[in-house]
Amino acid sequence: MKEAGLTRQERHFINLMKLMTVFFLFIAFVAALFPEWILVYVTRIGIILVGWPTRLPTFDEEVFWRVLTVSSSLTFGYVCWTTSRDVVRRLAFARVVIVAKLLSAIGFFIVFFTVERLFVYLVAAIVDAVITFVIGLAYRAVVTSRPQSFL
Repeated sequence: MKEAGLTRQERHFINLMKLMTVFFLFIAFVAALFPEWILVYVTRIGIILVGWPTRLPTFDEEVFWRVLTVSSSLTFGYVCWTTSRDVVRRLAFARVVIVAKLLSAIGFFIVFFTVERLFVYLVAAIVDAVITFVIGLAYRAVVTSRPQSFL
């Protein structure tokens, strides 16, 4: 059995990292091939469901941001996949995703409150905050599931 020496928390963390790998690869794929889709779709949800008064943002204005979105999503996918392959030795890799998503959430909240109140900024801040919270809780559970001498 491949995961015989792992704790329950480590097995759950492995599954979470695999799920996050798929999520980040999906975001990279959509941002690379359909860059306007995410922005327009999320903005229209805000307009229809919440009645959010906003303009439709565009991603095609700057290819620079699309490249950064795709590359960072691919990097996060790789880090999550690498962590899931050997959670005992590579657990610290997950901190990269936690810190990056925390900073991203803070950045989106700052932009939302100081620059322009676009619904997509609020959604991105909330999604990144949830990712930070979920991975952070799972990371803490893994760290406390083993004696420190093993980590």
